[in-house]
Amino acid sequence: MVTSAVNMVRLTPGLRFEPGIHGVWQHQQFVSVAEVPFRFLSYFCQHPRQLVSMETLLQVGWKNLAQRTDSDVYRVIHQLRKVIEPYPDQFRIPISERGLGYVLLLPHQTLPSYL
Repeated sequence: MVTSAVNMVRLTPGLRFEPGIHGVWQHQQFVSVAEVPFRFLSYFCQHPRQLVSMETLLQVGWKNLAQRTDSDVYRVIHQLRKVIEPYPDQFRIPISERGLGYVLLLPHQTLPSYL
């Protein structure tokens, strides 16, 4: 399980993550985030600009990995994007790198050299 070692994180203009309240603020409106997408987002915020593998996300999301697959990770990333990318013209976070994993870029950051 992910610990909440991160304070408020500004993801985009008008969108901030606050781990202590289990959700995000979209402008002035609080949006609750389900448990597993919350764990993913918390982990991404603790490891910005770091490539997070599918295996790591499986471990972050679920205690029992016996019946979990990459498809479960894709589904959760899709759920997470619906919360953190409410407008289609915003850039996509986290960014997927086919076959490698995902990386969270904050608004003031550029792509790491390995992407």
